[in-house]
Amino acid sequence: MPAPALSKCVLLPGLDGSGIFFAELTEALHGKAETLVLTYPEHGPQSYTALADHLRRQMPDEDYVIVAESFAGPLAILLAAQAPVKPKSLILAASFARNPFPLFGGMFGNALPGLINDKALPVMEAVLLRPGDHEMTWKVFQTVSRLDPNVLRDRIKAVTTCDVTKPLAQLDLPILYLQGTEDKLVSAAHGALVARTGKHVTLARVATPHFVLQYDVDATVRDHILPFLEACA
Repeated sequence: MPAPALSKCVLLPGLDGSGIFFAELTEALHGKAETLVLTYPEHGPQSYTALADHLRRQMPDEDYVIVAESFAGPLAILLAAQAPVKPKSLILAASFARNPFPLFGGMFGNALPGLINDKALPVMEAVLLRPGDHEMTWKVFQTVSRLDPNVLRDRIKAVTTCDVTKPLAQLDLPILYLQGTEDKLVSAAHGALVARTGKHVTLARVATPHFVLQYDVDATVRDHILPFLEACA
């Protein structure tokens, strides 16, 4: 019996907006599911509403699934609610539906661009990555530091002011939430919030730091993503 045809995976990147960190995921999905990596504009408004308006016209007009990493979770929820052709399902990786840093407020967004320098590399590694992964740390630093500080500030502001729990609660589609058990940036409480709020949420825990879709990707695709896509086909 032939395997079910899987929907196209539309990949929404994290804070960097470049899609550069999806290389391992697209390779792991190669031959199993078609992928489409979308990127964010490097100028202009960066609110979730503005980004959704920008990306809406790029969404497929055929069966597809949105895979959203970290920053992109609220954007994926808005797109799923507003796109002319709705996705069949969502995959949210280390993401959130409400501001994950409520104690910092606007100060976080205003201060962060000035903190992106080589002195921050140990902090980046400790918070986002596995200990000793200096190569990936440097790649993250180079990618984020290329962003216009105003763009970075506006994206952080989008995070610290977001609350998409209402549209999430209204979505009537399957959602897979991938939670890194070693994640030091987005706590497990945010996966729990998505699971409580959404109607059809599967919570999967994977032994990774915040970069869930960059570590042990073959195992994550095999054990979680492909079974979910097949169940939704």
